[in-house]
Amino acid sequence: MRLPPDMLGVTLVETLIALCIAAALLSSAVPAFTGALERLQLSTTVNDLLLAISLARAEATSRHTRAAIAPRASNDWSSGWLVFIDANDNGRLDAGEAVVRVFDAVPARMTVAAAFGNYDGHVLSFDHAGLLRRPGSNGLVLGRLTLAAESGVRTVCFSAASVRMVRAATGACPPPRAPPSPLRCQTHAIGARLRGEEVGRAP
Repeated sequence: MRLPPDMLGVTLVETLIALCIAAALLSSAVPAFTGALERLQLSTTVNDLLLAISLARAEATSRHTRAAIAPRASNDWSSGWLVFIDANDNGRLDAGEAVVRVFDAVPARMTVAAAFGNYDGHVLSFDHAGLLRRPGSNGLVLGRLTLAAESGVRTVCFSAASVRMVRAATGACPPPRAPPSPLRCQTHAIGARLRGEEVGRAP
């Protein structure tokens, strides 16, 4: 029996079933979307920090002076940071000193922890060679900034002459790789040359 056109449609039960299915699908998709968004925010924040470091090193080398990165609020790196020219090398932004760039605070539920041994890490100062030094001196600064969120942990490691980012659940920096010794390189080259001569020698 064919129903008249004005009676075609869906019943209340069918509508409720469709709504239940949509709610179930939505509830399963929200956590995955939230995790993806947090991972994106963490990557973006780490990239902003690496950009600030690159800017400070570039300004220090090009101007042949000290350039620094400091938190926007006291020692709280989660408040954001700024890059400035520290002309008097006192580790503070004083009147008349140029601000290169200001970065926003990190997203909510994300933390930034500084660990630089007996140095509090309130400012990261780069000298004319692009090396990280203590303000007011030539003392090297070794340590790390660890950015932690529910989606993961990223650590920016500062060594004597390099800066690198690592993915570590503990926030620890692995020891720097030692360059190969000249003797080892020479031995390897001689061995490769001898093997080449053996291959090219007629039987």
